[in-house]
Amino acid sequence: MQSILDFISGIIGVNLSDPHALPFAAPLVVASFFAFLIGFVALMWLEKERVQDERKALESQQRTVNR
Repeated sequence: MQSILDFISGIIGVNLSDPHALPFAAPLVVASFFAFLIGFVALMWLEKERVQDERKALESQQRTVNR
């Protein structure tokens, strides 16, 4: 567990093992987690939209060829 705290502490630049630093580090960690989560969801949604658009374009192209 300590190595995980050291790794995260190195990334954000706050000593997470120090209980006095936690009130300052907690908002940073929570904000970065939510930013990652929102970014991930947005990218997944955009990819889903792209796949649906490609599928519709392919279907309309096949209908045009079959006429």
